[in-house]
Amino acid sequence: MGENTFGEQFEQLFICNGDVYHGFQVMEKIDEGNYGQVFVVSKDGKRFAMKVEPKRVDGAAPALKIEIEIMNKLDENKAKYFPKCIFAGADLKCHVVVMDLLGDNLKSLRLKCADPNVSSPGTWSRIGIQCLYVLKQMHDNGYLHHDIKPGNFAMGPATDLNRSRILHLLDFGISRSFTRPKKGAAINPMLKDGQKTTDLANLEFRPPKKKVTSLRGTPVYASPNAHDYIDLARIDDVWSLMYMIAEMVEPLPWSALEDEQLKNCKLKCKLSELFKDNSFDAVEQMLRSCTFYSFPNYELVYNTFKAVYDKSKSTWIDPYDWETKQMPSYVRWKQHNERRTSIYMFKWEYSDIRDYFRLDPYSSLQGSEKKKEKKDGGDTATKTCESPTVEEAKTPKIVMKKKSKISKPVKSKTKKSSHGKKK
Repeated sequence: MGENTFGEQFEQLFICNGDVYHGFQVMEKIDEGNYGQVFVVSKDGKRFAMKVEPKRVDGAAPALKIEIEIMNKLDENKAKYFPKCIFAGADLKCHVVVMDLLGDNLKSLRLKCADPNVSSPGTWSRIGIQCLYVLKQMHDNGYLHHDIKPGNFAMGPATDLNRSRILHLLDFGISRSFTRPKKGAAINPMLKDGQKTTDLANLEFRPPKKKVTSLRGTPVYASPNAHDYIDLARIDDVWSLMYMIAEMVEPLPWSALEDEQLKNCKLKCKLSELFKDNSFDAVEQMLRSCTFYSFPNYELVYNTFKAVYDKSKSTWIDPYDWETKQMPSYVRWKQHNERRTSIYMFKWEYSDIRDYFRLDPYSSLQGSEKKKEKKDGGDTATKTCESPTVEEAKTPKIVMKKKSKISKPVKSKTKKSSHGKKK
């Protein structure tokens, strides 16, 4: 029997195996979080995942509201590798959303490895590229995830051979949009190639919050900005992704620490140390140069992971560390893959994927950035991400000295023109 433990602010809620909610029969509870419980449910012989959030006594909006909105928008825009919303509803005591039942998450998959603390370069580089691709899709749809971690990436449904070995991004309970409608503008979706798109002329970047009262996300994977209570942006999701993948190389040195000790340890550790690879210095320089409005250099991150993948001599169809060539699920997937006309099933496997990582769907919103910059008195919060190459990052001290000498005399001039050049 499932029983909520959410405190006095929530309605009391008791759910048992066999109960029926909106036509879906409860099979078993599989997870529980701060705002609700997750169950396996069935209907018409098919199995799904159902999130149940008790209604708040004070009438506050449910956390599931934003989750449903994001899943629907991702589905409308044909974004891949996210759970689909099957049903959403409410009754007197709870809000309910039923979605695809995905497979094991990355955290549990790693526990199945011979050494859960260390992954092979061929595995973690492929996972890094794949997760980066999925994360950028979410950003391209205007949303920040805010809680990138192994538990929020899960393999696709076992019954879908195309997706069964592909990691899907889930759990949008604390996700938020980084754009908003312009004052007085109506956001009317337009049809483009048969798909709904939003008229960007009526959108602008929302300004960052001036006051953030708590750390958003999971402390172990949170970006340095999160520890400083700064409003998070696209770049912070990428920061969290880098920590998540670095943990597959070896345990993070701050994994057992808390609060200030965790923050200080994280600030002292460089990505090149975590990955044991100096090429990640370039990624760290890029991450530290980005601000709330910046378009992250996804291509640089991809190139760095891809270099590791190429060096590993792995292929896209090799088993992951938690698989064997004889494992039935892997054999079924491989046979299905080999029947296809091309060995490359997914976009991130193609050489021209770099074009996708370069694409910024919100580059036309630069005007709103400049207005905010002017309003804030010329604050550097709107500068474009710096994009050092791998070669530049090998000598970071020299690069930093050159930048400091050049930037001082031309600082006020470059701020006005950097956006157009970079994007």
